[in-house]
Amino acid sequence: MAGSYLFSGYLQPSSLATLGWLAALLAWLRDRPLFAGVWLALAGACHINFLLLGIGLFAVVELSAGRVDLRRLAAVLGPSLLVLAAFSPALIASAGAHDPDLALHILVKFHVPGHYDPARFRRWVPLHIAWLVVAWGALPLARAAGHPAVDRLWRFAAAATAVCVAATAIVSIPPWLGFTRLYVWRIAPFAQLASQLIVIAAVLAPVAAAASSSRRTLALLIGAAVVLVETIHLTYDHLTISAYGLVAAVGLAAKRLRVRTLALVLAVATCGVALAIQRDTLADSPLFDPECAGSDCVLIDWVRTKTPVDAVFLVPPYMSWFRLLGERAVVADTKSPPLYPDELVEWYRRLCAMVDAPEMATHEAVEARWDTLTADQVLAAARRFDVDYVLLYKQRSPARLTRPVAFESDGYVVYRLR
Repeated sequence: MAGSYLFSGYLQPSSLATLGWLAALLAWLRDRPLFAGVWLALAGACHINFLLLGIGLFAVVELSAGRVDLRRLAAVLGPSLLVLAAFSPALIASAGAHDPDLALHILVKFHVPGHYDPARFRRWVPLHIAWLVVAWGALPLARAAGHPAVDRLWRFAAAATAVCVAATAIVSIPPWLGFTRLYVWRIAPFAQLASQLIVIAAVLAPVAAAASSSRRTLALLIGAAVVLVETIHLTYDHLTISAYGLVAAVGLAAKRLRVRTLALVLAVATCGVALAIQRDTLADSPLFDPECAGSDCVLIDWVRTKTPVDAVFLVPPYMSWFRLLGERAVVADTKSPPLYPDELVEWYRRLCAMVDAPEMATHEAVEARWDTLTADQVLAAARRFDVDYVLLYKQRSPARLTRPVAFESDGYVVYRLR
């Protein structure tokens, strides 16, 4: 469930909203509610999904204290409510649809099941809960460090995890599937981060000073075991973070100061393994890549300099970078859907029409079908959308049109239709 991310390899609105949430969490842990509220509002101004989720999550966290302090609640949520008022017209406009069932089906099953399909999140629930269990088992050690933020961190981790699990249960009920549009699972990485911070605090605390019980030790060991099993089963990406649970389990079981040395060795070794596995990615980071490479650069340069700025291209649906780098309009691609429900339906119908099909199950199926189209099918789609140019990727598409060639390289051929 925390397969979402805190940070991405490229700048996007959610990157700025994530930073705002981290700052809001830090201010909230330091018991500075107004600063937390301001940061939360700034995050929401960058990304409306974070705005809605932030209001709901921090309301739950505040209410989890067992008493309602209206002044404090106003300080935390008030700034975000002002931003929400400004965004209300857009939210209202995006709520309606002529065919809401079809729009929801396209969103959940066709566009990004990984973001919205409840079945995916149900599979992740055990791992997400396991991290909270690990944090609960490590809580006595973390409290032994004497930092006042530990209990507040625990409240946040528990409340955020509960919200994610509850959301999974709600959207798994068919009539309530529409709530999946809220994408509540953006919260999951923050919940997991809070649990990890508790475990880190426990590892760094003097082990001998901890007052642990066999019940908490057992919970920690069970949670760590689940994390390890899920890590092996799913992906090595979680290798580093799962080391924290194992280290804390060793610390609670041994209760000896020298375990702190062992914990440090395990953490360094695990981090080293993860870095070694991904060394190629680190050495050739996308952050330092040029905009294009090889024949792509030649194509992009030609498009930018030799075609009218209002030209419309029919490109392969999987060529999602063309519109950004080429700075020209396309009929549609599978990476860039609109967010309003009616426009999402139109986007889907365009993709189906591009590949001469009445309907398609997934966007991957659209991409595969494009590469099997005949020249006549490609031309029919071009005429339907009245495009100026048709771009084909020669290595994947065998179709060749009887139209003037405007550009050709080793990888691409562009036909001029008018």
